[in-house]
Amino acid sequence: TQSLLTPGNKTSQTPNSITHSFNASWMNDGNVFSCQTTGNSDKYLIRNLTLTVKHAPKEVQITKSHKTVKENDALTLNCSAKGQPNVSFIWFKNKRTINQSGAEVKFTSIKESDSGLYRCRATNTLGGIDSNEMNVEVLYPPDVTVEVTKKP
Repeated sequence: TQSLLTPGNKTSQTPNSITHSFNASWMNDGNVFSCQTTGNSDKYLIRNLTLTVKHAPKEVQITKSHKTVKENDALTLNCSAKGQPNVSFIWFKNKRTINQSGAEVKFTSIKESDSGLYRCRATNTLGGIDSNEMNVEVLYPPDVTVEVTKKP
């Protein structure tokens, strides 16, 4: 619950009602406001309202499940964002779109060829924004070839 009695908000009153006005920002999305009459102690006579503030995606970020990644390890990249209506995600590797949808990219057995710079884009009907880039460097054992030559 959030109090509406803060500086910059307006309150008007008639004999039968009180109105509180304020400018909502995207950070108010999901806030719950309660209203009850003075002197009321009956919890069933309290009205709770959840505020929905529509906004383009904000605070988009990409994370990975492990800092150090070795060949054949499992790895998950996760993209998160705040947006209303809900956001969808597009994934990129080395600035090219990859065939992944949803908030996660999962590697069950990562390969050296999966190394690269990954980022995601969060979009909804009100806009889109890109995450930071995440470097995925897959460590792999050296490939050594030994050549034996016989001297005459």
